[in-house]
Amino acid sequence: MSKAKYSAVPMLVLLSLGAASAEGERLKLDEIAGVYRHPLKVETVADGVVAAENILEIVRYGEASAYIRTRLHFTNGHLCSLFGIAEVEGNQLVYRSAPEPEDKSSACVLALKIESKAIVFEDRAECQLRYGFRGGFDNARFERSRRRPIAYLDRIRNSRQYREALEEYELSKAATAKP
Repeated sequence: MSKAKYSAVPMLVLLSLGAASAEGERLKLDEIAGVYRHPLKVETVADGVVAAENILEIVRYGEASAYIRTRLHFTNGHLCSLFGIAEVEGNQLVYRSAPEPEDKSSACVLALKIESKAIVFEDRAECQLRYGFRGGFDNARFERSRRRPIAYLDRIRNSRQYREALEEYELSKAATAKP
């Protein structure tokens, strides 16, 4: 009986350590912040096959949020683009747009799942209906090995898109804050 008591102690210690590390695992923004580019060829009606690139920029904004901007090209010549502030949720960045004034259920929800080798988009609320036509964000991916530092951070932070993203984010936080 005493053997079981002593052998259970190390097991309890291991279990509690495992629980702590599972809770402590959180997305580290500094490990993913940067610019990701994916060159490709797209076919357009006017120009035939042209060189283009998909792009994703991630700029840290606070401890648990980041400005994201993406632009995706499709072989049919269409594109989807989106920018905003996404929040860390576990091991993902999740962007939630403000709903359209006439339709409160129209908010876009786009998750960036951070995998070991790639960042994969998950369109949870059909964002392409608001931000693109004949294209979509779902399952778009950027290889993490393509991450580069952003040499033009000042240009991003001074851009109209960045200011609009911060305004939308602060307004949505204020609207959801408890009185």
